[in-house]
Parts: sequence; structure tokens; C-alpha cells
Amino acid sequence: MRKKDIIGNIVSYSAGRYISQFIGFFISVLMRNFLGPLYTGMWGLIRVFMGYASYNDLGALQFLYFKVPYFKGGGDIRKVNEIQGTVFAFMFLMNALVALVFLIAAFFLKGRIAHELFIGFLVLPVFFIIQRVMAFYTMLLRAHKDFKILGGSYIFDSAMNLLLIVLLVARFKIYGMYALSVILPVLNIAYVFCHVRYEVVPVLDWKKITEYVKFGFPISISASCIVLFYSVDSMMIAKMLGLIPLGYYSIATMARSYTTELSQNFASVLSPYFIEDLGRSKDVSATGRYVIRYTEITSGIMSLILGAGFIFLPVFFKYTMPDFGPGIGAMKMMLVCTFFIVLSGHIKNYLIVNNRVMFLLFTTLGAIAVNAGLNYFAIRNGFGITGVAVSSSIAAMLMFLVISVDIFGLVKGVSFTGYLARTFLPFILVFLVVFAIGSYVKFGNEALELAVKTVLYGLFTLAGLAYIDKNTGIGKILLELVSDKIKRKKTSDTGGASG
Repeated sequence: MRKKDIIGNIVSYSAGRYISQFIGFFISVLMRNFLGPLYTGMWGLIRVFMGYASYNDLGALQFLYFKVPYFKGGGDIRKVNEIQGTVFAFMFLMNALVALVFLIAAFFLKGRIAHELFIGFLVLPVFFIIQRVMAFYTMLLRAHKDFKILGGSYIFDSAMNLLLIVLLVARFKIYGMYALSVILPVLNIAYVFCHVRYEVVPVLDWKKITEYVKFGFPISISASCIVLFYSVDSMMIAKMLGLIPLGYYSIATMARSYTTELSQNFASVLSPYFIEDLGRSKDVSATGRYVIRYTEITSGIMSLILGAGFIFLPVFFKYTMPDFGPGIGAMKMMLVCTFFIVLSGHIKNYLIVNNRVMFLLFTTLGAIAVNAGLNYFAIRNGFGITGVAVSSSIAAMLMFLVISVDIFGLVKGVSFTGYLARTFLPFILVFLVVFAIGSYVKFGNEALELAVKTVLYGLFTLAGLAYIDKNTGIGKILLELVSDKIKRKKTSDTGGASG
């Protein structure tokens, strides 16, 4: 039952994310066409200010994400409600202060900036506060494992966004965009309230807030450092090789972004479960074994997904972005980097909840330094953007190994060498299969080669999934979920017909 609940949440949440991204593509195109370069630039500037201001909770929201499941698992609902109310009150206060700064800045800049931008800064305080309230409830949905509602909210948000862009932005341009930014989060909050209610009684307790910030602020800093880890390669390419190689490298970062997104879906859903387990049992070692097991399963699944990327993404980019051919080698190597980033996700969350935040922060800073040093070496020695991608992969692998050593300091009864074998071997096996297929399937006809590669890798994937299913039962659970959904639909249709 537990596995079924987890997999059902992963499917619902992932579907919501990807459907939202699909709709988001059309939103992006329409928005830019309706706004034009000038107004798109204005809106982008306002979004930059909002992005930096969103760190104003000082990590209190991170405390909520990690501690609500922990105390909920331990049955301490009073503590859960206390955290929710205190974090909400603190966030609202901080958001109001930031909104006041935005308002003062708007009047200070009046006459020095375009009138449309001035109006944007006047509206900014309103939609900043509303959007931060929605961010609070989004984190609550994660902490309480309401991922089906969260997945639905992503689809609802994108659909309403698309509708409002057509209704408002097409006619009123940047002013329509300002109206949309206020209306949309209100609709999203209403959607959440229609599906679930949490007890949130705002209370400002500075002693508790200090405790929350002390725990959460290093997590926020560490998350910012991860963003720097992702971007240091691009910055060094731009500085040392120029903008054209950076343009080629963009398909590598694009591939990393989309494949990493999939892993984040797994980590987002799984984390509250193991945090609840830890809160319930207080058994650090047993919970750690659970995290290690899911890391090993993730290795098998992601290896198969990334193997497909090795085969099909070069063909995709060749025909959709023919000018970016020099970046395909870097893209392939970046998939290796993605593999280690993916495996690190569950472990990092486990270490955070066990108060290893500062260790993670310094490990990330060390990985950034290693990444920068290896990137510099690769560029200076003529290895180009592919060498940069290899360097980033080595840095990601070292970071994964370091945090893996640390988790085994908390977990007993599991062989470290066995764990490394179960995480590395699936990817090595997939890489060898992909290499063999690429080496031997050569007919001089690209369409025929792709068809044969698809069949061969498809058969290998089916064998791999069958092995994973044998050890986890995932396939049977997925079939049960589909069967349950069909039965519910038939029952609903029968009920509607009877009515």
C-alpha cells in the first residue's frame, strides 16, 4: 500500500509538472509575441527583483518543509500547527517589509524610469505578497505529501495563465501582464483551498523564528551554491572561449535541465515519506537504509532514461537545432553529470534532516572549486566545451561520493562497496550497451540505423525494467493504479448516467 501511494504520487506530480511545462512553452511564445521586446524586457526586470526578494524568509520555509513531516510522523500535530502558524506570520511580516521597500523605490524612481515600469513597481508589492502566500501553501502541500493536489495545481496554473494571457495580455500588453500576475496566484490559492485546508494560525514568536532561521538559512545558502555549481561551467566558457561556444553548450545545459527535473520529481515526493519515518521511529540508521535503497532504484531507472538520451537526443538536436551540432558531444557528457546530480538528491535531504547542513554547504563549495579548476584546465588545454562537460561530471561524481561516505557514517548494516556497485554498475552497463549499439549499427542509412537502435535499446530497456520490477514490484503497482483509475471513471460515468 505504501509503495502504491508513493508511485501514485510520483506519477501524479510528474504528470502535472510535464503537462505544465508543455503548456508553458505556448505561454512563453504568446507572451513574447504579445509584449514585444521592450515590454518583455520590463517584465523580465521585475521578475529579477522578485526572484532575489523571494529569499526574504531566511530559510524559515525550508524549516517547515523538513520539520512538518518529521513532527507529523511522530504524531505531534500541535508542533506541526505551531510551525505552520509561526512560519506564515514571519513570512507575511517579511513580505510586507519587502513590499514597502518596493513601494518606496517606485516613488523614488518616478520620473527616472518609463511610466509603464513605474506602474509595474507600484503593482509589484501586491503580487509579490500574494505569490509568496502561494509559495507557502505549495511548500505545505509538499510537506503533507498532497502531491496529487500539487500536480493538479501546476496544470490549473498553466491553463489559467494561458487563458489570462489571451484575454488580458493580448489586449492590454504590459498592463495586462500586471493584472495577470495578481489574479493568477489568487486563483491558485483558491484551487488549493477547494481541495485541502491546513490549520494555519499566525503567531509571531521570535524565539521560535530564530530557531527556524538557524536551521533553514544554511539550507537556502546551500541551494544557492548548487545554482552556482550548475552555472560555473557556462560562466567560464563565456569568459575564456566566447559567446558562440557558450551558445553551442546551451544544448548541454538544456538536456541537464530537463533530465534533472525528472529526478527532482522523485526526490520531492520521496523526501516527506522518509522524514515522516524518521520522526515516527527516531531510527536514523533504518531510515538511512530506506534512502540508500531508493537511491539504488533511482540509479537503475535513471540509467535507462539517460541511455535513451545518448541515442535519441543527438538526432533530435541535429534536426531541430542543426546550427548547434558542435555542442552534441558536450550534451552527451552532461548526461553523465546529470546522473550523479540525480543520485545526490535523496541523500542530501536525508543529511539535512539529520543536521548535516553545514557539511553539505562546505561540500558544495568544494565541488564548485573543483568544477572551476577542472573547467579551467580543460579550456586551457584545448579540450573545449566537451572537456568542460567532462569536468562538471567529475566534480558531480566527487560530490556524490563525498556525501555517500557521510551517510554511511549514520547508517549501519549496509556494505559501502555493495552500495557503490549497485549505483555505478547500472549506468556502466547502459553506457556499454549504448556504445555497442552505436559501434555496430551502421548501415549508411540514418533512418534505418535509428529504427534498429530503437528496437535494440527498447528490448534492453524492457529487460532492465523487468529486472527492476522483479525487485520492487513497480510494474504491478503501476498497472493497479491504471486499473483503479479506469474503474473510478466507469463508476463515475455510470453514476452520471443514472442521475
